[in-house]
Amino acid sequence: MKEGKYMKRDYKALANKLERLRALDKKQEIFGSNYHNYLLNPKLSEQEVEEFEMKNGIVIPSEYRYFICEIGNGGSGPCYGLLPLTNYHEHYDNYIWEDEDLKKSYLRYSFPYTDKWEPRSNNEHDNYDVLKQSLSGTLALSHEGCGYYTLLIVSGEERGNIWLDGMVSDQGMMPLIRNGNRLGFYEWYENWLDNSILEVLKKKKNTKIFRVILNKFKRR
Repeated sequence: MKEGKYMKRDYKALANKLERLRALDKKQEIFGSNYHNYLLNPKLSEQEVEEFEMKNGIVIPSEYRYFICEIGNGGSGPCYGLLPLTNYHEHYDNYIWEDEDLKKSYLRYSFPYTDKWEPRSNNEHDNYDVLKQSLSGTLALSHEGCGYYTLLIVSGEERGNIWLDGMVSDQGMMPLIRNGNRLGFYEWYENWLDNSILEVLKKKKNTKIFRVILNKFKRR
């Protein structure tokens, strides 16, 4: 993911799609929408983001950085919604909760994988050192439920790409890919909006067809 790429992204169109989804899905039928209500948290200032970066020894990938500064710091998003930046370690707490010092520094360590990784055994899955290494350089974006998390890689070769943390069920770590390309934050978020809008429209169409059939049946 090349830095500066977000300058070519249409964030206004992204915000408009969110508004359209909110208007269409008034019954909140999309999974997790009743949790975030299609609302965004207040934006962060440049100073707040810079302080976070200095504290954690990283530079936040540009697409996500722009979003939290110009759109909203968490809220409406895939599954149970976008986590605010302050919840960046929520997935980390699933596995490593007693090492507070490491929690303060793990973002700056390089994420070790470039391809899908799966534990080779239960021993490896439960190995504390393996867990620490696997979570290095990962920032939690969204909780999918049942301990699954969507992560943004902030350090290492995969920086800027989106990965799924499925270690809770021994699925390991895997990059999110669409049309053969790895997803960055913008594409991941837009993909959720587009799919959700299509899902709502399909349900509305099916409901309309059902009502037509029902009315014909009643006339008999």
